[in-house]
Amino acid sequence: MTVLDSDSSETRMLSRAEEKFRLLFEKSPLGMAMVDHATGEFLEVNCSVLQSTGYTREEFLQLSFWQITPQQYAEQEIAQIKELNRVGQFGPNEKEYIRKDGTRYPIKISGSMMTNTDGRKVVWGILEDITERKRAETELESYRNHLENLVEERSAALSVAKDAAEAASRCKTTFLRNMSHELRTPLNGIFGMIGLVQCKVTDPILSGYLDQAMVSAENLLSLVDDLLEFSEIESGQLVLDQAMFTLESVQSRMQSHLAKNAEKKGLTSSVTMSPELTSLSLRGDTRRLLMVLLHLANNAVKFTDKGSVALSVSVIENKPVDVLLRFEITDTGMGISAEDESRIFALFEQVDGSPSRKHGGTGLGLSLCQRLAAMMGGAIGVTSELHVGSSFWFTARFERAGDSSQDGIRPLPAAMVAGI
Repeated sequence: MTVLDSDSSETRMLSRAEEKFRLLFEKSPLGMAMVDHATGEFLEVNCSVLQSTGYTREEFLQLSFWQITPQQYAEQEIAQIKELNRVGQFGPNEKEYIRKDGTRYPIKISGSMMTNTDGRKVVWGILEDITERKRAETELESYRNHLENLVEERSAALSVAKDAAEAASRCKTTFLRNMSHELRTPLNGIFGMIGLVQCKVTDPILSGYLDQAMVSAENLLSLVDDLLEFSEIESGQLVLDQAMFTLESVQSRMQSHLAKNAEKKGLTSSVTMSPELTSLSLRGDTRRLLMVLLHLANNAVKFTDKGSVALSVSVIENKPVDVLLRFEITDTGMGISAEDESRIFALFEQVDGSPSRKHGGTGLGLSLCQRLAAMMGGAIGVTSELHVGSSFWFTARFERAGDSSQDGIRPLPAAMVAGI
């Protein structure tokens, strides 16, 4: 091969390479431009840049990058040139270019400096039109702000609703407390009059009627007390008392109560606890303790037609500062199915909710017991077998007290003691 043929071949290869480069340059989806480093004038530009700016090639090559860059980016451009001179490249940076019609569009730009074949320093820049990305970011930001505004509005509305609900709850509690006192006054009068008449009536039939009237009045008073107690718990206004008491006092009162109510139905009853517990001096709210015990004891008697009802007290945790006690009331009554066990502590639930049910009640008692047990640092539960019997238990924590000379048990409402 002659030297002429070799030169011709190399020329054709260079020509093809240049053609491929030119094709890639023009068809690239990214904007590409070559800028004179000394003057900032555009020397080459591809179709992507022309489409974004709206200029023709001839018009664009008459411009410098300063002419299409908004004034607000002047300091950024100067810093960019310094970076280019120092390390030979810059970016990627974000800014805006000015279109031919005067509008602006956002770009992300990066570039490298190199020396041209004629020894002139040029900068090759890669320009990405990020209009769609910025639009999406703007929409996302707008949506985020909208959500924040919605959250603020909803939070404000919830705050107003919360305040209104708390105010309503306070009003309800105040109303129930006032009504409770108002209802107790005529009920006490009814108790007194029935008691006076019972002392003078000798007819057994009339005496039976009076006994039923007394039971109904006592049940009504018990319901009033339960509603007031539950309302105070729900509103967070119930505070447990901390009075000194002994378990012997509790045992004595429960033994008397169980014996009286069980005897009416021909049942046997018992209250047992370890001897060391009877003299144990504690501090706590014995009124609420007895309220839970009486609720459970009255239910046991109510749902037991034959057999026995028994209360036992044991220690679960014995610490220097406090004790955790377990109270368990066992009966040989109708029992509870496994399905009913899971719901009997729910508010207003009845084991027998049918209109023809044999036993009455509001379904408030066990729910109230559950809340009182939790306030006393314990829990409540039941194990039962249908037609065999039930065992209701609850735990409560009490502080130890040094002096057992004072009995902190306050009297309960007459209806509670008489039976619910």
